[in-house]
Amino acid sequence: MSFSRKDVIDYYDKTEISFRLWWDLNTSMAMHFGYTDEKAKTFRESLIRFNEVMAEQARIGKDDRVYDAGCGVGGSSIYLTHKYGCSAVGATVCPKQTRSATLNAQRKGVADRTRFVEMDYCRPGFKDASFTVVWGLESICYAESKRKFVHEAYRMLKPGGRIIVADGFASKHDYTPREQKIMNGWLSGWAVNSIDTGNDFIKYGEEIGFKNMSYRNVTRNVMPSSRKLFMFSIPAIILAKIQHRLGFISYLESLHSITLYYQYVGLKKKVWEYGIFYGEKGE
Repeated sequence: MSFSRKDVIDYYDKTEISFRLWWDLNTSMAMHFGYTDEKAKTFRESLIRFNEVMAEQARIGKDDRVYDAGCGVGGSSIYLTHKYGCSAVGATVCPKQTRSATLNAQRKGVADRTRFVEMDYCRPGFKDASFTVVWGLESICYAESKRKFVHEAYRMLKPGGRIIVADGFASKHDYTPREQKIMNGWLSGWAVNSIDTGNDFIKYGEEIGFKNMSYRNVTRNVMPSSRKLFMFSIPAIILAKIQHRLGFISYLESLHSITLYYQYVGLKKKVWEYGIFYGEKGE
């Protein structure tokens, strides 16, 4: 199954209620896994902590202009501008998310330092050297070409700029039929066509000229969030099958519940992993 831009929009529109009910969307404005460590013991803390971990590695400060690629409802942009005093531009293909992010920024008092636009973050209309940081938190998995995203990020960054991506990554290129079933099981439920390895991102960065690159596997830090989703999976799968047969939800919507199961199984079996990619553009 190949997912289109419309499928991604439909997925987020139709699952927003789940994020609000089970994922602290109203408070944390987060649509990503949490990062659990000694500084984040609760689930809500782990959602905020991921922003902090990425910001620390990217050395974000008040003089930065951040491009938040796949910004969702604005959670990361709002966190960064509020805590560090920087400015941010968020991009999402979802019209509803653009409106929500704008309202959230107004509500949090950072509307003067944020802007949210409806666009494909791989085809942005920004000039060369427009930003000091390109940021992707659990959104670059949707890029049709991860290579193109990394290359576009380089173009948009000023000399000395940084790219940071936290997301799901493939653990290898070749899978057994069983492993591929697991991979398809979780990717399809989130309308994701494919993911690349961390080494692939390093290679894309080398091609375009990024320096001081790194890739860090942080699967253990997101495992508590993955386990939380897994606990919802069995009752969710049963309910979704009933709703689909009765015509209340689409086939794509029904796949979401299966993803809750397979994402955890895949992480446990190391079919995929969660990582953070980082790179710098030379001066």
